[in-house]
Amino acid sequence: MNTETVDIIPESLKSPEGAARVNAAVQDFEESTADVANLAAAFLDQWGIAISLAMRRESPEFAEDLNELQAAVRTRYERQETFLRALAGN
Repeated sequence: MNTETVDIIPESLKSPEGAARVNAAVQDFEESTADVANLAAAFLDQWGIAISLAMRRESPEFAEDLNELQAAVRTRYERQETFLRALAGN
């Protein structure tokens, strides 16, 4: 039986500077993802009904798909808010 330990930690995370650089990149990525989701939510809140009405003739399923997208964006926003409240200790 081989009991040798294999180091799977990426080289970029083995130094404090590398870990800080990766953490900053992850944070930037998460913030950009949140920005896109928040903009999508605002766009859908403002234009969702108009888009749905305009597209209803083209595709009857469109309104259902749009509602599903709006629900997913709202759920993501609610989870973001829950996460931020948890971080703030609320």
